[in-house]
Amino acid sequence: VVNDNEAIIRQLARSIRRYADLDVGVEKAERSLHEGPHGQRRSVVVASVQTLTHKAAGPRRLEKFAPLLFGTLGFDEAHRSMAASWRSVHEYFAGVPSLKVVGMTATPGRHDRRSLAPLYGPKACFSYGAPEGVRDGWLVPIEQAVVHVTGLDYSGIAERGSDLDPEELDAILREEGPQACLPPSAT
Repeated sequence: VVNDNEAIIRQLARSIRRYADLDVGVEKAERSLHEGPHGQRRSVVVASVQTLTHKAAGPRRLEKFAPLLFGTLGFDEAHRSMAASWRSVHEYFAGVPSLKVVGMTATPGRHDRRSLAPLYGPKACFSYGAPEGVRDGWLVPIEQAVVHVTGLDYSGIAERGSDLDPEELDAILREEGPQACLPPSAT
């Protein structure tokens, strides 16, 4: 189960076919797998939470999949799992005691500090952070520069989570121009 992004869904299905050599089906928008006696059974089903829980077209598409036919349920972008739509997918499959549930995310920390442990267990079974990614050549080394900005008024910018609203911040920085970001000694 992934976020509702066509490119990610295609890439995931293609990768599973290539590297795991499994029969993969996609449940998304107009593409639909048909379960049942005349339907197509797949080793792997790739679908988005949004597709599975969308109610406008009648009963949820999720309900056409029999939970007992699944051995593993994987969630990409698992940090979003506390949202009601994501939890409803978890709950739909919760009655299968042998089901393994895996959550994957590059950003396990949530702004609201809610724990993912009730859905995925108390600790991560695998963690691969930025230092390991740099060491192994998957990421470029992190470089930073501290710039002290004086004279900008951030008080009118709304907050989103623990950050400033990016659109409002961008508008203020564009209005003030590049001079606002230079240290006082450079002006």
